[in-house]
Amino acid sequence: MRISERSITLERIDLARLNLDTLGFVPIRFAIEEANDDGYICSAIMMDGASHSDPFPFKPAPRAESGDSFDVALVIPTGLGASIGGHAGDAGPVSRLMASVCDTLVTHPNVVNASDINEMTDNTLYVEGYMLTKYLLGRVGLRRTRQNRVLVIVDGSADQRYIDAAINAVNAARATYGLDCPEVIVLDPPFTMETGWSNGGRSSGTIADLDRLFEILHDRRDRYDAIALTSLIRIPTEVRDHYYNEGGVNPWGGVEAMLTHAISHCLHVPCAHSPMMESVEVEEIDYGVIDPCEAAEIISLTYLQCVLKGLHRAPRFTKAGEDASCLVTPRMCLGLPVLAAHERGIPIIAVNDDLEIGRIDCTDHVDAFVVDNYVEAAGAVAALRAGVSFESLRRPLNKVKVTQDKT
Repeated sequence: MRISERSITLERIDLARLNLDTLGFVPIRFAIEEANDDGYICSAIMMDGASHSDPFPFKPAPRAESGDSFDVALVIPTGLGASIGGHAGDAGPVSRLMASVCDTLVTHPNVVNASDINEMTDNTLYVEGYMLTKYLLGRVGLRRTRQNRVLVIVDGSADQRYIDAAINAVNAARATYGLDCPEVIVLDPPFTMETGWSNGGRSSGTIADLDRLFEILHDRRDRYDAIALTSLIRIPTEVRDHYYNEGGVNPWGGVEAMLTHAISHCLHVPCAHSPMMESVEVEEIDYGVIDPCEAAEIISLTYLQCVLKGLHRAPRFTKAGEDASCLVTPRMCLGLPVLAAHERGIPIIAVNDDLEIGRIDCTDHVDAFVVDNYVEAAGAVAALRAGVSFESLRRPLNKVKVTQDKT
């Protein structure tokens, strides 16, 4: 079984009518990278050899928002180099701010995952990106849980020092906040992951040799509620050095999202991935004092603790339930979450955050309220929650439209 990225061109995007059969494969991750006269150039992630596939219908379900709870979806796509949220959990402060102005915040792992740090609030739901998209499509509901049984998969090809460190991280979580881990499986030979880039410059990659992993996950399906994975990711030395010395798009996030999307696609369980330290030589590289947004990555040995913390109480998936009250996302990206929200009438708050490779303005294709930063976005969320129109908060305030209808 293999996961890879391909570039496709579509003549038009109509979420309600997009027929996956015409693509020749079921995409597990899908984003529009460029719009031109020829149509939409898209990055699509596909699985080869999957025997357990969710058809992932793109057709959105009718909206079912309740007036009892105001729930916000915060989506900062992985692998685009967002100035906030493009690194290891550096959107954590944004998530905490957003959580303070809503009843429930629904967000995905890379927003809050910061290696050994995960400071998400109690009213935050940690939802893998593929399932978050299905939630915005109205195809799944989210059910809170007090605790999950977290199965941990560790790459057995790594140096024993780092295998031991991963097991110690699990035991530390068990001892300090009561993680329930029924089993750690050291998988050898493991699946393989390699970083790469889409044609549009997104962080991407390839994953191969997944058959044994999925056999294990299917065989033990009644023993766990969530899956944590930690494995080696092949990355050229010059790519790693450039990232820590010069900045840019996080090179690991894209291929990690490919793996977790595939697991969600096939098993419908909460899951998340962390890289493993590659070698003693890599561990001992001294990059000095680096960009603060990358610092959580450089101080960790296992990168695993944030994943365990997130999955500990990640919500279970049910048949469709209540919808998000609004979506907050960067302006310069267009993918299924934005299209789903637009199609279903979920208000979109688009933030003017800088993206390293943001080329397509979602407001050219969907209705959205544009704000300059996440502080303003929190204000916009508070206004929606209070039932105050955005228009009434800005000046000049135009006179109401009056139409004469004479018979």
